[in-house]
Amino acid sequence: MTSRRFSDFLRVLLFFVAIEMGTSITVPELTLCAPDGRKTCFACCPPIRPASYEHIQHKSIIQRVLRENTLSFQRDERAVSPITGFSCWALGYPDKEYRRIGCLLHPAWNNGMDLRYRVDYGNKCSRESCPESKAFACLDQDSKRFWLALAEGLDSFSYSSRLENPLFFMLRWGPDLLQMIASVERHGRYGKDAFFEAYPFFQPCPSARAPVYLAKCLIKGENVHLLKNRAFSEKLERFSFRLCLELRRKLDAEPKEIVPPPAASNGLGKNAPVFPYGDTLHHVHRLPLDRDFLDYLRLIAGIKRIDLEEALLLKRLADEELARFRKSL
Repeated sequence: MTSRRFSDFLRVLLFFVAIEMGTSITVPELTLCAPDGRKTCFACCPPIRPASYEHIQHKSIIQRVLRENTLSFQRDERAVSPITGFSCWALGYPDKEYRRIGCLLHPAWNNGMDLRYRVDYGNKCSRESCPESKAFACLDQDSKRFWLALAEGLDSFSYSSRLENPLFFMLRWGPDLLQMIASVERHGRYGKDAFFEAYPFFQPCPSARAPVYLAKCLIKGENVHLLKNRAFSEKLERFSFRLCLELRRKLDAEPKEIVPPPAASNGLGKNAPVFPYGDTLHHVHRLPLDRDFLDYLRLIAGIKRIDLEEALLLKRLADEELARFRKSL
């Protein structure tokens, strides 16, 4: 019996024992951070490091540091010791087997007491939560187990890596699409290789520019099977290319308010060039619109700054084109 089957068997056994004894039990929620007793994700720890930093690229060094942190950790100590540099003295191995990696000050390892104040980094450690973990939390328990199968066999280093854990890539597509796929597959079991072979739409895995907004608008419960069709992937790629061109063409055709830059006090601004940008332009990701649409504009169409009225115009255009494309499927 595999470890997962044994775990499921044990959960069912506890359930019936509780019924027999007339008591109730609380089954803990599956989380992306700590999916089982063999691995954890520590990608967000410590919170002060370069955005592109990957623990696994420095695995042997970090393993030594983690062991040193674990051995030197004083659980009864309460003094504050601020984080310095890109490492945290409280990151270590909370289990005796040295398999799980996490914050030794976390309440999960300290009888519910939150000791993370000791690193003197405000409340950043306690509020840290990546977009992928938020998406994972929106899935039901069966769907969580379905998607965790993609990370089966990974250790804590590989599981915490966006380079090696395909689950991070899949969670970018959002909980609605992932919930649909798990439901259509009747929450069966796919390993990583089997899943990506069955769903070529999601290849190649490393892509950081997934057209999430397009998939969200096009894929519904009745046509999830399209994601298994390579021809659909190619057709959508061509459509996305044409849509990007159309969005940029529409944006370039829109009249811009001409606002000359203010003249500098030393007169150097007098002959400065005039740019067709008003003071209403915003960075795309800060506009109050659908996040996936904004990511499409920014990451795929290459539109970085725009005002709200233009963004709404482009969204109407995109949605109209998507509606026409969906009828052709």
